[in-house]
Amino acid sequence: MAVIAGLLLALWIALGYGAWAAYTPEIFAQKLFYTPLALAGWLAYRQLLPRIFPAATGAAEAPKPVSARGVLAGVATGIFLILPVLASSQVAAAAIGPGRPSQAPLVLLLGLVVPILEELLYRDGLQRYLAARIGTAGRMPAASIALASAVFGLVHAFPASLYIAACGTAFGVLYWRYGLISAILAHAVYNLGLLLAPWAFH
Repeated sequence: MAVIAGLLLALWIALGYGAWAAYTPEIFAQKLFYTPLALAGWLAYRQLLPRIFPAATGAAEAPKPVSARGVLAGVATGIFLILPVLASSQVAAAAIGPGRPSQAPLVLLLGLVVPILEELLYRDGLQRYLAARIGTAGRMPAASIALASAVFGLVHAFPASLYIAACGTAFGVLYWRYGLISAILAHAVYNLGLLLAPWAFH
């Protein structure tokens, strides 16, 4: 029941954001709507749902400290994930291109704010919540990583959602192995690479 409750909340967030994005081309309006939704979801996973559906004793892991290895792993993973996307000729159509007006606010939003929000919601929120209730006995929480990544993919338009879910899996492994900062860095590097790619080919 606890796992189902978490997945229903995640589905509501994913579909609610997806429906909004489908009718709102303005990226700032999308994220303005998404920000309170993501923060409310994170608080629900970290505070509300655990009180209603307590985890098994000792199931919740302590936050992992920031480490140099985690930082390097996050940056390297973000670079690795963006490389297949850069090979696509469609990157420039969705990214910032040379000669366009200043898009510094968009870079800040998608390159920093969104990675923080999404990693809080999907990794520090949903994945952590599910891992504490599915049970892994110290092993990698593969089921919770897979479920959180699948929902993460739902937020993004098909067929990109399939690759985004794979990226979510990588972020989930980083979160489990090195902590939240590592996952945020990987996500930020990926987003920034996507945004700034046209300059590399100009």
